[in-house]
Amino acid sequence: MVMYGYVFLRNPALSTKRLAGIFVLTVVWVNAHSAVVLFSTVVVVYVVVELIQQAVGWRKGQAGDLGQGDLRRLAVPAGTVMVALVITPNHFRLFPYLIESKRFNSVWSEEWVSILRYRADPSLKYTVIGFAVVAGATLVTAGITLRRHPPAYLAVVLFLALLPLTGLRFIAVSFAPVLLITPELNRWLAADDGKTFRYVGSVRRWCPAIDAVVLMVITLYPISWPKITAYERRLTADWNFHKSTFPIAAMDFLDAVDLEGRLFNPKKWGGYILFRTYTKYPIFMDGRWIAFGARIYQDAATIRWKRPGAAAKLDEYGIDILLIHRDYVTAERRDWEKWSPVFENCNSGVYLRNTARNAGNFQKRAAFHHSRGIPFNAQRGFDEHPAYLANRDWAESVSIARHHLSMGQRRFVRGW
Repeated sequence: MVMYGYVFLRNPALSTKRLAGIFVLTVVWVNAHSAVVLFSTVVVVYVVVELIQQAVGWRKGQAGDLGQGDLRRLAVPAGTVMVALVITPNHFRLFPYLIESKRFNSVWSEEWVSILRYRADPSLKYTVIGFAVVAGATLVTAGITLRRHPPAYLAVVLFLALLPLTGLRFIAVSFAPVLLITPELNRWLAADDGKTFRYVGSVRRWCPAIDAVVLMVITLYPISWPKITAYERRLTADWNFHKSTFPIAAMDFLDAVDLEGRLFNPKKWGGYILFRTYTKYPIFMDGRWIAFGARIYQDAATIRWKRPGAAAKLDEYGIDILLIHRDYVTAERRDWEKWSPVFENCNSGVYLRNTARNAGNFQKRAAFHHSRGIPFNAQRGFDEHPAYLANRDWAESVSIARHHLSMGQRRFVRGW
């Protein structure tokens, strides 16, 4: 927010000192996260559009533009941020990472799917609505102020506002268009009255600021509110971090039952499983997917998303234990012959392969459930509803709650 706001809102005179500051901050950013590439891209987009329109005579540079409209000054910030991208003393290898990521991650990973694809997802529908509101407000404001702003600036606004359409991961920059359109609302209101901004009616003066705050809240609420409301509990020693995100209760179950065999896990849970069970269960994959290679990554995605061939992949790798999202097995009866549910809660499930080599695992499972008075159907396997009725305290301690059972849908809903 500081970088976008400073460069595009304040439009400072690009003195040597200020360019050095932008350069240093970009170097720091490039060694912290790859999102700096997007900022650098936006600066280059602005400069290229401005250079083209000045070169063909569509527009002359003005004092209020980035770089004060001077072509030589304008090229400097673009070169500055691009040069800064290659200074990575921590060996982050930014460009190889991004190139490899796009090469085979874009086909399989949900983060490269358009945000509109998630409008029916219970955990993301409010984020999609927020994106639609913010993008719509941005486009309307851009249209209203079209004649009062350089096309290069509008190109940046439209680029950032619509970027989430190309991938869910870009929802992280939804705040940027809000920052960029707020001054335009101010200028539009002032120009409409033919007065300077400070003489515009008091109610209308505050409209842009109020609009910006509302849009920011809509954008950030879906991801921030759970963290804000849980802040005090997160400061306590017994806070169960990201209870709905990681398979905490499922790992507790695996620890208590002491199952043995080859484990499959989704990549996003790999680091947590390593943290909990280091070396006991060799993980199938974790977030270091480049180190695992394209084949393992694609096989993991095939299994995780239950694409055609998923069952054959599980057989190929000799998987005995599935630690994966809930209903992976129980949603389809045809899977019950090969796999038995031994644990499910609000966000995860543990499933055992029905083979003779897992006889010892099934005995351990039976002892675990019997000791807690939890019924286990030989045909159906573990069922949350009877388990909740038989031992409510245990069920609630592992995030099996009555209200999610009564909803009539077995897929994970954030907030259970």
